[in-house]
Amino acid sequence: MSGLRCTACGGDADYGARFCERCGAQLLQRCSHCGHRLTRTALFCSRCGASVDPVSQNVSVESVRTDPERRQLTVMFCDLVGSTALSARLDPEDMRIIISSYRKAAAKAVQDYDGFVARYMGDGILAYFGYPRAHEHDAEHAVQAGLAMTEIAPTLENAFGETLHVRVGIATGIVVVGDIIGSGESRERDVVGDTPNLAARLQGIAKPDSVVIAEATRRLIGDLFQLNDLGTQELKGIAAETRAFEVVRARSVESRFKAMRGALTPLVGRDEEIKLLLHLWGKAKDGEGQVVLLSGEAGIGKTRLVEVLKQRARVQPSACSEFRCSPEHRSTALYPVVEFLQRLMRFHECGSPVEKLARLEASLTGYEFCGPEVVSLIANLLSLPVGEKYPSLVGSPALQKRRTLESLVAWLCERAAEHPVLGIWEDLHWADPSTLELLGLLIERLPRVSIMTAFTFRSTFAAPWSKRSHVTEVEVNRLDGAAVESMVRALAKARDLPPLAVKRIVAKTDGVPLFVEELTKMLLETGALRAVGAIHGAGGDLADTDVPSTLQDSLMARLDRLESAKTVAQIGATIGREFEYGLIREVGEYDDPTLERELRRLCGAELLREYGVPPSSRYTFRHALIRDAAYNSLLRSRKRLVHRKVAEVLKKREGIEQSQPELLAHHFAEGQLPEIAIDYWQKAGEQAVRRSANAEAVNQLQAGLELLRKLPPSAARDSKELSLQVALGAPLIAVKGFASAEVQAIFTRARELCGVLHATGDLFPVLFRLRSFHLVKGDIQTAYDLGKELVELARRVGDPDLLIEAHYALGAAIYYGGDFPSALEEFRRMETFYDADRHGSHAYLYGQEPGMACLAYQACALAYMGQPAKGQQKLRAALAIAERANHPFSLAFSWTFAAWFHSVCGHASRTQSCAQTAIAVSTKYGFPFWRAMATNFLGGALTEQGRPLEGLELLLQGIDGIRVTGSEQGTVLWLRLLSRTYGALGRHADALRSIDESIAMSESLGDKNFDAASIHRVKGELLLARQERPDVATAEALFARSLDLAQRQGARLAALSAATCLALLWSARGETEPAQRIVSEQLEGLASAKGAAGLPVVQTARAALEALRKPLGKRECVR
Repeated sequence: MSGLRCTACGGDADYGARFCERCGAQLLQRCSHCGHRLTRTALFCSRCGASVDPVSQNVSVESVRTDPERRQLTVMFCDLVGSTALSARLDPEDMRIIISSYRKAAAKAVQDYDGFVARYMGDGILAYFGYPRAHEHDAEHAVQAGLAMTEIAPTLENAFGETLHVRVGIATGIVVVGDIIGSGESRERDVVGDTPNLAARLQGIAKPDSVVIAEATRRLIGDLFQLNDLGTQELKGIAAETRAFEVVRARSVESRFKAMRGALTPLVGRDEEIKLLLHLWGKAKDGEGQVVLLSGEAGIGKTRLVEVLKQRARVQPSACSEFRCSPEHRSTALYPVVEFLQRLMRFHECGSPVEKLARLEASLTGYEFCGPEVVSLIANLLSLPVGEKYPSLVGSPALQKRRTLESLVAWLCERAAEHPVLGIWEDLHWADPSTLELLGLLIERLPRVSIMTAFTFRSTFAAPWSKRSHVTEVEVNRLDGAAVESMVRALAKARDLPPLAVKRIVAKTDGVPLFVEELTKMLLETGALRAVGAIHGAGGDLADTDVPSTLQDSLMARLDRLESAKTVAQIGATIGREFEYGLIREVGEYDDPTLERELRRLCGAELLREYGVPPSSRYTFRHALIRDAAYNSLLRSRKRLVHRKVAEVLKKREGIEQSQPELLAHHFAEGQLPEIAIDYWQKAGEQAVRRSANAEAVNQLQAGLELLRKLPPSAARDSKELSLQVALGAPLIAVKGFASAEVQAIFTRARELCGVLHATGDLFPVLFRLRSFHLVKGDIQTAYDLGKELVELARRVGDPDLLIEAHYALGAAIYYGGDFPSALEEFRRMETFYDADRHGSHAYLYGQEPGMACLAYQACALAYMGQPAKGQQKLRAALAIAERANHPFSLAFSWTFAAWFHSVCGHASRTQSCAQTAIAVSTKYGFPFWRAMATNFLGGALTEQGRPLEGLELLLQGIDGIRVTGSEQGTVLWLRLLSRTYGALGRHADALRSIDESIAMSESLGDKNFDAASIHRVKGELLLARQERPDVATAEALFARSLDLAQRQGARLAALSAATCLALLWSARGETEPAQRIVSEQLEGLASAKGAAGLPVVQTARAALEALRKPLGKRECVR
């Protein structure tokens, strides 16, 4: 590429560049045939006469890169209209001249906008924007180049009187680019993907001298162009219908930011910055000119702050001057000023230079600084001929430049004499030297005028004006997590997003508002946020989410500028968001000098952060999306090879298999070695379970299962699946709840596999988990049957370790069925086999520490049976085991049962305390089932303490939480607590509705549930409490039903409550003797029970009995 190679450092440069971006030296364009130095406008070499084809000065195929890669590409296809007819009319030599002229003009248009002419196909031209080097606005550049072609073609002069016309099609998409095809001069980089074909088909539907673009391209250009929607098109060779747009013209926009961003999201996390900017604007309005330097990385929100300042300060358009620097015009003197003046005077509406000059004169009229020389200077700046109307410019070019700068400063300052002016200078990191010189002069004048200038630039730019009293520096930092969450929810509007998905967007976007906005919009449009909200494999953390198309070009541009260092970034990205020096050196097989140099370049470009000094250093990608862009640019085959190499290198490190099996699993999986990866995923999941990292365990074990499904059927495959399904049970129950559909699915599948494999040894934990599912789901009979099957299986095997869990499983089913004495007997059988040291590890296979669970159930059963002291002993022992076990799920289990125990005993304050502890543990470790259950007990306790409004809120929350887990077991109790709370609030209709729902559910189970006695009593109380029509007869029947059920269950406290209600009812109609007898009988049954005398229900019954012995009038029923 001899035409554009820097003679100072040897680096290649884009066609059209004036200075080397590596070393800053001026670039010399030379003839590719003889090496003679050329002027920039030369069409032929003045030494040898060779044609200066712009394509020959473009980046060569060989200089691009060696490896094919995936990348977003905007492809333009331009076709010469009527070329067949033209060929028929002209001699071939004459046609060759026309085609050559057309190609040169088209190639120049492409290269003027940083495009790359990839191929000439007869009269067609294929051009790429975004390859071999990406730029921040490639789609916009492609459209500008297309419009330029449609304008240039009809103006091309030829000796044959032919007027040329073109059609242009443009499309954007992901392609694979880089494979070299052809040989010699026909060598070129091939592009694979639908995008080139789509561009060609769009060209086919374009009218002569028009540009048609695809929907994906339209999304990338915002409102920068006026478009005609052509609707949905059926294009030959394109599978899906395609929406197409005709580009009419470029818009003259006051705010590029608004044109590109569209509707603005609510500003979050910037209150302090806005407050400061408004304060500075106030000072400027008072005649104290101000400069504010807004610095920060790309996408951090610098321009947005300025936009909000304009809104909050109510700056009128006439008082706001916006200047925009451009990466394509870093070598164009005073480009931001020229572009601003052209917009200000609306030159796009003018048909001739004369009209433009007239508008310039009108704009300058009335200003004191303006004289004929000033008009000539600014007309010269705007490339407007003045003829003899104004004096010719005199003096050296340097003097003319100085006078031009002074005139511009005078103009800007004099405008502020009319009203305060807000001057906005965007992207100073792309400013040309003359613009920076102008700003230096302006800043010197500002303290005495009513102007506030806001300069925005990236952190890499060092502003030379910071040490001034009227200059304020504002570094715009990343948003914190709370602000990002607010922004995501604002973008989602009314849609309810899964909290997990929101948190993962927070992690992915690193607090950069632009990244937050674009990633959230993409996920909302594709529906991916819902999928992310569910628990699934290791890929469920957005790790494999595509980079939004709106960010692809800018991110790839940063990588492309680094040339050879880009390969280091790609290998680092394959390792992960973070990587160590030693690891990337071994994986990439680099020598130290090379690797250190490339890492310095990556850090200098602010793509990486370095911690420590090589060879002990480590590196982190500054942005997750930069990492993604680097990683996604690799072909799958290349990714696979690098992942394998990473896995092989890591596996050699001592201790890595024990400390980070999930890391090995990830790299072996991505390296397409599933058998090895599955083993590591299982090891990682089992380790996570032991750490109570249940959500992580679920992800890891499901990742193993996902890989397993890709293996061919075999007994070994089925055996491994069974092992993974069983391992998945405990953490999935912890995260989702016992009765979730996912839990049922994995254990149903595991039972099938046990049958296929005749795996009797694995059948027991599978049946145990299925029993848990049916129990909590509310299917007590099935749970009981499975419990019996477990006992028989354990006895048949003769394993006491299995008998522990079998008797526990059966005892729990009997407990929930409401037979408390039988449940106690089953739990006591279990206790004979239990040894804390030996069986504590069962918690990791069966979900909870078995001794703790056995004691907790016994405590509650004893409470129902009216033996609180014995129950308290069991409860203390259960809590102690849970603490010693250091097993969070068991801890949440035990504290929830403690709340249950005290609720049965009627101790509201103790219930509250235990429930709050259970909620804290469950929230910390993510146990939704226990959290919801404890919330219900807390709500009931608050109601009993005279706080029913708070109780109602908690009960509604807890019942919803329970239902989310799939659980129906316990609903009878929760509805009873809810009914009592409605009753305490005087909402008797709601109270009756809730208790009726509870009774209906209980009766559907044949009243075989632990709370059956209490619910009938509560309904009776409600019927008596109705002021207008107390239903005494029905209430009496309900109390009798309650007493009968309680006696059959051995639930002495419930029996005492029902008996007390009956006694007071009978006493009210004069049946004092049977009333006294029924209460006395129930109290006698509790007389020997230690601790029973202090229970509220017993004290209430004794008080009622004393009252019955002194006949009074009608009495209210007690609880």
